[in-house]
Amino acid sequence: MIMRIFICLVLFCSNLLCSQNHRDKVIYDSIKPLVYKTGSYNKVKNILSKLESKYGVEPELRYELLQKSFSNDISSFKKEMIFLIKNYGVNILYFNGNENYYNAIIYGKLAKWFKRIYLKNHFVWMKKNFLKQLDLKLLNEIRDRDQIYTKYSDEIYDSLQNLDSINKSILTQKRNKYLFSNLSDLHNFCQENENYPTAKNFAIIQNHFQVAMFHNYKSGSNFDKTWLLFYPYYKKAYLKNEMDYIVFKNYDNWSFIHNKNQLFGLLEIENVPEIFNPENLKFAPIRDVDFYKKIVLEFEWNSKL
Repeated sequence: MIMRIFICLVLFCSNLLCSQNHRDKVIYDSIKPLVYKTGSYNKVKNILSKLESKYGVEPELRYELLQKSFSNDISSFKKEMIFLIKNYGVNILYFNGNENYYNAIIYGKLAKWFKRIYLKNHFVWMKKNFLKQLDLKLLNEIRDRDQIYTKYSDEIYDSLQNLDSINKSILTQKRNKYLFSNLSDLHNFCQENENYPTAKNFAIIQNHFQVAMFHNYKSGSNFDKTWLLFYPYYKKAYLKNEMDYIVFKNYDNWSFIHNKNQLFGLLEIENVPEIFNPENLKFAPIRDVDFYKKIVLEFEWNSKL
C-alpha cells in the first residue's frame, strides 16, 4: 500500500503542464521528458548546453544523464564521469549497483580505466573539499536510515493489527517522531551553512533524501513543521537557481492531500489521482492570496489570479 501511494504521488508530482520560470520550463518541459526516451541523447545534450550557458553548470542533471551517455556515447560518458568526480564529489561508495554502467566500471571493460581516473580525480576533489566529507556522509545516510526504519515500523504495524486505538496512536506518534528526527542532520547543515545542500552549492548527493522528506510530508503531524523548517532554505536556493520549483509544487500537492488547499498556485487538480481526491473536487483554493501575489512576483512566475 505504501509503495502504491509513493508511485501515485511521484506520478502526481510529475504531471507538470505549466512550469514557472525559464529554467523550470527547460528542465521539466524539455529535458526531463527526454531523459529515458530512445534516440534523444544528442537533443538532450544540446538543450542542457544552452541551459548551462545561462544558468551555469547543472551537475544534478549531468549526473542523471550519465546512464544515457553510457548507452549512447562512451567517450562522452567518460568525460562526464571525470568531470563529476573531480568537481562535484561523485563517490564510488554511494553507487547503488543499479546504474546501467555499474558492472562495466567496477568489474568489466571499463574497470581499469575507472580505477585510474577515480583515484586521480577523487583526490583532486578531496584536496579542495576535505571538510565536506562528514556532511556528505551524513546527508547520504538520511535515506538509508529512513528506509530501515520505515521497513521495520511497517512490519510492526502489520504484526500488531489487534492493538486498540490508543496504542495505535502511540505507535504512530513514535514513528512520526523518529521520521522527523531523521531530518536533523539536514537541518543542522542548513543552519550551519545558511543554505540548502544541492550539487550547485555543495556536492552531488547520490543517495538523495527525497524519500525521507516524502515520509515526513505524508505524515499529517509532521507536514507543517517539516515545511516551516526548510522553506526559508528552499526559497534562498531557488532564487539562486540552485534548485528547481518542484519543491513548491510538491508542497501544494501535499497541502491538497492534507488540507484541500494550496499555497503556490501550482496544483493541477485535474491530474490528482483518485486515491488523493476521492471526493472528486474540481477546485482547491489558494490559502493566502496576499502571500501568493507576493511570491509570484519574487519568483518571476506567471500569476493565475
